[in-house]
Amino acid sequence: MLGVLFGPPTIRMRVAFQALQVDLTEGEIMAVPKRRVSHARQGKRRSHHHLKARENQYCNRCGVAVKPHSLCWNCGWSNIQGRELVSMETKES
Repeated sequence: MLGVLFGPPTIRMRVAFQALQVDLTEGEIMAVPKRRVSHARQGKRRSHHHLKARENQYCNRCGVAVKPHSLCWNCGWSNIQGRELVSMETKES
């Protein structure tokens, strides 16, 4: 082993690479950051993580606010197809 430590650089590199291959096969190695992430860089990365405001559409038939691409919960009207998809029956008491 001493001959390897004091031998030419190519042999030292080859032995070190073989040892590294053995270590990689034995266990999992995870990526570790080299430096700490500053507050400014962290904020730049998170600048798109904010919540966006909800965009309401309004029913063309009754004017109630509904979610886009969905039926009106009040009258069953579809703004996309322009027709009533669910007939809403009134309860008689």
